[in-house]
Amino acid sequence: MSTVTLVIFIASAMMLFGTSNFLPNADPAMNGPLRRLLMQAVVSLAVLGAALFIILTHGFGPDSKRWAYGTVGMVVGYWLKPSSPLPQKQ
Repeated sequence: MSTVTLVIFIASAMMLFGTSNFLPNADPAMNGPLRRLLMQAVVSLAVLGAALFIILTHGFGPDSKRWAYGTVGMVVGYWLKPSSPLPQKQ
């Protein structure tokens, strides 16, 4: 599968699941938290896939690998953050 085909497929899936205009008769449960979680997972997997490809392929230079390692750290940090803000001391 070529890279262009993969990008077009991922973009189409994101547009389909990311907007309610494409799915007017969709299950009401897909509106709200479930849709948000699904989109967060899809975007995270797409970004992690690109970063891991750069890390594991030998044809990329050190600058590209630094970007990839930073991206993996950012995505992992996003998913490990607390779901609700910590209470503030007054």
